[in-house]
Amino acid sequence: MFSINNSLKNMHGKVLSIYEKLYSGFGTQNWWPTTLCGQLEPSYNGLRPDDKGRFEIATGAILTQNTAWINVHRAIANLISLNILSPDGFLNSCKEELKQAIKPSGYFNQKYNKLINLANWWNDNFKEVKIGSNNNKHIEKIRNSLLAVNGIGPETADSILLYAFDMPSFVIDTYTKRILSRHYGVDMKIKYEELRYIFMKELPVSTELYKEYHALLVELGKNHCKKIICLTSCLLRK
Repeated sequence: MFSINNSLKNMHGKVLSIYEKLYSGFGTQNWWPTTLCGQLEPSYNGLRPDDKGRFEIATGAILTQNTAWINVHRAIANLISLNILSPDGFLNSCKEELKQAIKPSGYFNQKYNKLINLANWWNDNFKEVKIGSNNNKHIEKIRNSLLAVNGIGPETADSILLYAFDMPSFVIDTYTKRILSRHYGVDMKIKYEELRYIFMKELPVSTELYKEYHALLVELGKNHCKKIICLTSCLLRK
């Protein structure tokens, strides 16, 4: 167990109330966007994904690293149009073809390697994943397995666990840190695991709640509580 950052003291008893305020203002976000049969690009449809959709989510979790979602959207559409959005599709495709497909997401050389690593992990380990499991030991086992993959850090691993595998593993991102720093005095340099621990300690264990909460924080941070300025539309302004 690690020591908890002193700046988190202000968060005790407030985590759930923040969610309630955001949900009341923004409503359901229907994350994570996936591509329905017959479509060529992802949409926020709110449907539970099949295995194909789960791999698409995991792919998106890697492609969204250091870029805006609109760029991921374009890359996903390219992969679908080439009919290579699958583990074997990645592994059997021409290297340059895959790189060009994901180029809109940026850092395509690095992300190519990360996607190949994901595809290999998927083929070797996905059969062991218990979709929707609430068993802490199983979740930690799969989380640690993902974290051992070159190119998958905590945020990406938790995104895959939560949205692709329907496991209650809260996702922390830059939006979350900025929002809590600005409105609740949380240290921007706080460690990922510390902040994740507080959210999971303060909230009921619920995959759907975790999904909705993370999506609401992204909506707030992206469009209202921005990096340079907190707009009057921010629901957490005093």
